[in-house]
Amino acid sequence: MLIGVVWMSRGRPAAAVPEVDPRRVWNDADTAAEQLWQRGDYRRAERAAQEAVRLAEGGFPEQGFAMAKSLNQLGLILTALARYDDANDAFVRSLAINRRLFGEASEQVAIGGGNLGLSLMKQGNVKDAERLFRSSLDLLGKLAGPESAETVLAQSNLAVCLDAAERHDEALPLHEDVVKRRRQIFGVAHPQTAESMSNLAAAIIRSSDGDSAKRRRASELYRRAVAVQQRLLPPDSLPLANSLAGLSLLALDDNRLEEAESTCFAALAIRTSKLGRQHPSTALSLDTLGRIRERQGDVVEAEEMLREALVIREQRLGPGHPKTVESLEHLASFLRGQKRTAEAEALTEKALAAEKERAEEPRSEAEAKPAPQDRPAGKETSGPKPGG
Repeated sequence: MLIGVVWMSRGRPAAAVPEVDPRRVWNDADTAAEQLWQRGDYRRAERAAQEAVRLAEGGFPEQGFAMAKSLNQLGLILTALARYDDANDAFVRSLAINRRLFGEASEQVAIGGGNLGLSLMKQGNVKDAERLFRSSLDLLGKLAGPESAETVLAQSNLAVCLDAAERHDEALPLHEDVVKRRRQIFGVAHPQTAESMSNLAAAIIRSSDGDSAKRRRASELYRRAVAVQQRLLPPDSLPLANSLAGLSLLALDDNRLEEAESTCFAALAIRTSKLGRQHPSTALSLDTLGRIRERQGDVVEAEEMLREALVIREQRLGPGHPKTVESLEHLASFLRGQKRTAEAEALTEKALAAEKERAEEPRSEAEAKPAPQDRPAGKETSGPKPGG
């Protein structure tokens, strides 16, 4: 350790004090940000990541690597907080540095591009997200090998993106393969395997066309995922909340209202605690609870929940986002059931107008220039996403 000497005013040397190593200080902040992110403590993680970015600007031999790594970590945290424009900016800055340091065909660029794809996908920009995920998967397959955890994660992201684009027949075999590969890499009783089983269950439901055998298989996958997550993860973990939310939707569709309510409440409690009431994931649980209340005959609370979910989605995702349109459709359906036809038709027209406007809307600069071939010229973190 380097030692510096501080001289007192009367000329006598003071006690020697350690000289601060800026790399170590940065590393401590960056490590703290990553650990807090992994635990789902996103607000504290953001503060630590912002501090790591500030420290990386201080100047030391590995400054470029440090800046790219901290910006990527900040992007992951901001994505979890649903601050997608800020996340996009952090990812694009990180990618530019890594292209300069490592070149276009590097693992750092492949992982960073995939992380940018996650943020774009959550914004509803599935076209650019798919392009990034395919590029990431192709490059990681060549560099890390098809059996690596990073490559399998890229395949999982692509499968989820295809589901978001309603291309379920393409997504389903990818989900099946991810479950198989994660079992080989991590074993059956592992959080990442459980997360992939939950994703597979959702994909099976979307492509089931009411097939009872497929729905039973999806239910079993959800239950096995929840069992693993309850045993291995903290009780307030977001992956657990995501599996419970999926199980709740399945139970609602099958009119098992008691199970739908209990699992929805559990998911809502976790999401509210970890993400806040105004987060899009929380809105998903509120929307589900509203539909459960409608089936139970509690029309007052049903309307309250559906309207709250709609407001959150409009404010956080925008009026044309697919989830916002979904909320408009659910509320319109509820109002039709209450014979409030004029209100329902107004919401339906609003949903159609929002979809049309989004389809015609030009992409933002961050969305228009995300892919590796579009941008000029630390290793990124990659792994399970605690957010839902």
